[in-house]
Parts: sequence; C-alpha cells; structure tokens
Amino acid sequence: MEGILATLNTFFTETVITNFLDKGIKIILIILVGKFLVKFIVNAIKKFYEKSTPNMSERKAKTLSNLFCNVAKFGINFLIVYTILNTLGVPSDSMLAFASIFTVAIGLGAQNFVKDIINGFLLLLEDHIGIGDYLNINGYIGIVEEKSLRTTNIRSSDGTLHIIPNSSISVIGNMSKEYSRSILNFRIITDLPEDEILEIFTTELEFRKEEFEETMQNFIVLGFSRKSNGTERIVKVLLDSYFGKQDDNERKITTCLVERLERAKIDIVKG
Repeated sequence: MEGILATLNTFFTETVITNFLDKGIKIILIILVGKFLVKFIVNAIKKFYEKSTPNMSERKAKTLSNLFCNVAKFGINFLIVYTILNTLGVPSDSMLAFASIFTVAIGLGAQNFVKDIINGFLLLLEDHIGIGDYLNINGYIGIVEEKSLRTTNIRSSDGTLHIIPNSSISVIGNMSKEYSRSILNFRIITDLPEDEILEIFTTELEFRKEEFEETMQNFIVLGFSRKSNGTERIVKVLLDSYFGKQDDNERKITTCLVERLERAKIDIVKG
C-alpha cells in the first residue's frame, strides 16, 4: 500500500501537474485558433467568389467556392491535429513515418478514391458540372446539390439524394447547360397559304421577343410537319429557354400564339 501511495505521489508532483495543465491550455488554444481560422478563411472564400460572380457564371462560382471551402477545412484540421501531436511530444519522425504509411495505403488500397479525386478535378477544370445544374448521370436525374473532388450529389424529383463517386461518371447529360430546348406543335385548320401562316407565327414571336429576353435564348418557327386533306396542318415552333424557365415559356408562348391564331380566324385542333 505504501508503495502505491509513493508511486502516486511521484506521478502527481507539482511539475507533472503544471506540465499537464500547460499542455492542456495549449491544446485548447490550438483548437480555438484553428476553428477561428476555418471560419475566417471560409467566409473570405465565399465573399471572394460572390464578388467574382460578374466575371464567371453563378453556378461555377458556387461550385468553386464550395470546393475550396472544403479544401481549407481539411488543410486547417490537418494542421490542428499535427500541432496537437507535436505539443504532446510525439516525435516529428514518427508523424512523417505515419504519413508515409498512410500514403502507401492510399496507393495500394484506395485506388478508387484516387480516381474519384482525379475525375473530380477534371470535371471541375472543364466546367462540366456545377451546383444547381439539372443532370442525368448514370441514369440518375436530378439537380446537383453538392460537388466535391470525390463525389457529386444530385437530388431527384422525388427527394432522393444520390451520392455518385466521380470515378463512376462516364457520360453526363446536362439539361441546363446554357439552355433547354423544346418543340411546340400547333395543329390548325385553315385555307390560308403556307407563307401567310408562317408569317403570323414569326410576327407574333418577334413582337413578344423583348418580353422573353431574360428567359429565352432563341426561337425558330421550323415550319410544317404534316398536311391532311389540304386544310389541316401542324406548325412546329422551337424554343431555347434558360434553365428553369422552360415550362413557363412553353405555357406563355402557347397562350400568345393561340390568341393570335384566334384573332386571325384560324381554327385550332385540340387534343
């Protein structure tokens, strides 16, 4: 019993307690400073890309901002762990040896992880995917919610979040890149000459052009696709709408053209 008490007295000496408290305070300060740096750098990155929006697309600015924020968090957290271990007296050689082993382990056992990172970097560099894009990846259709070097997260219309490793992405269908295309069919019955019919469609669309300037990139009256009994015709109109505006443009353009055809006394076949 006396031996145990003597050992405890030796362990809990004033020097040991002081050393323990000193390291504990240092570790707390390291964590607090690290967390402050994370918050400061992340906010600085976000503000930088908010100001850069006029010089690049909003989707690209948001994607790059999200990516560099994650890189900053990882790098600072790594430094926090390294500094804490150094404060506790862990030799630098041991930490370097551990880092070397970790690197070898990645090379041998985490090849898919490395492929994810490489593919993610190339996708970002070539600007194929951005946050907010409407994509079809490997049969999964939805809007990109998050893009990192390792994964791409898209949420489908039913609310399901699909987390797709970047290494598995082979073909990307981007339905929001610059514009979305749609074709409207108008079945009409009239004895008017074809040139006059097309003139009615073109004139009405030109008249409405400024109204759709911010939501539609282009429109084209493609012409007729079919005749039946000499009076029934189908006129095809192509619309190139900016992302998210396709349904609204289709509805408004259809309403405008139907009203114009009614004023011209042209019958519209419904159904």
